Amino acid sequence: MRQRNNELGSEFIQWFREVRSHCYSLNLSDGQLTELALQGMSPMLREKFNGQEFVSLVHLVQRVSTLESQHQTMRKEKYLKGTAAMSDPYDVDSDGDNLEVATTKWT
Repeated sequence: MRQRNNELGSEFIQWFREVRSHCYSLNLSDGQLTELALQGMSPMLREKFNGQEFVSLVHLVQRVSTLESQHQTMRKEKYLKGTAAMSDPYDVDSDGDNLEVATTKWT
């Protein structure tokens, strides 16, 4: 089994678990199953977790989910970093509040 290009690591492990549940005669320890799942993951994830030992698939899922969450947060911050709110100081209503706010993104 191999992780697909657009598939999250946590989704791949769930799929791995489902396939594993159909292999009744497969007799591997939790550590061996985890190593097998890790071998099927994307090269980036394999490299990130190279040399680390995982006692179970649950432990691997926790680490992968944490990494993916951090990665998503960093991408969101990077995307929002180039965005700024600007307003026209001469465009005010009777209360002195700005009526219109425009956003722009620098590239």
